[in-house]
Amino acid sequence: MKVSILGFELTPSKGVDFQSIYDNLIGMSDSEIKIFGRIHVPYVGIANNYIQGLILSYRTSKKSLVSERDANGDLLVKKNELGAGQHGTEVSIFTINPLTGRGVMYSYYGSLSETGYQNFFKRSHNIVRSELKKKQRQKSKDKDELKRLFGETNTYEFKILKTPADLDRLLEQFQDIGSISLAAEDALSVAGRFQPLETYAKNARISVKMDNENHTIKDIKKVIKKVFGHWDKNKPKSFTLAGLAHSGQELTRRLGENSDDFGKINYDDYVEMLPVAKWKDFHSCVAATDMIKILNSNTVIFGQVP
Repeated sequence: MKVSILGFELTPSKGVDFQSIYDNLIGMSDSEIKIFGRIHVPYVGIANNYIQGLILSYRTSKKSLVSERDANGDLLVKKNELGAGQHGTEVSIFTINPLTGRGVMYSYYGSLSETGYQNFFKRSHNIVRSELKKKQRQKSKDKDELKRLFGETNTYEFKILKTPADLDRLLEQFQDIGSISLAAEDALSVAGRFQPLETYAKNARISVKMDNENHTIKDIKKVIKKVFGHWDKNKPKSFTLAGLAHSGQELTRRLGENSDDFGKINYDDYVEMLPVAKWKDFHSCVAATDMIKILNSNTVIFGQVP
């Protein structure tokens, strides 16, 4: 079984800040909570100025089966049963940059699911939003002021971050853009002798090399947004930018064919990377420290180190 490292983005509703959400998550540490009828135990703290948490997910089964061969080569049946107070456990770890709300999480079959993570964060967010609104009502009965501070609706959002999520996100990753490539299922207008082939073409590709010496990156991004900002996303297309990241490294990003994860590891290796003795000491385990390395080396995506 593979454990994926997924990127995600948490966007609080208007008037709700990450410090308040973090304070609420801290209050839940080492307590049992239910998500979709399953018991989970979270631990949350700060590591290198990132918000970092570990979530234990208890399995409902108390028994497991193990097979092994005896000296005669026959398969033996072994029925293992957990003792009183013991729980079969799966482990999820997440790390969030509080400046951007973007982070990474370990995910695999049996651990906290994507919708489970969404529910976990939403629970704290909604409690915080309700408490902040209650305090504001005690200060002022002005309903218009309440709407101005918190908006008319709860706009909390949790989404898996596929690099990049949209054209704006793609453009902000670049310090310099060297070339653009666009491939589309519908044939693109091609000048000269190839134009008569448009009727018969199944797909086409256009590549443009950018003139960075005579034009600013700001101007280039502005034109790209004007040309590609409102294209029909329902038709199969591939839009690729190549250039330099803000770190100076070569960078290629493709809109429409984005990567789904930031790495995969074997489950057995993941287990070895987890804490040795106490779950609450998870910040120093390899699985947790590796997450911070991922965020620190991908500041283009996750934001500057807080």
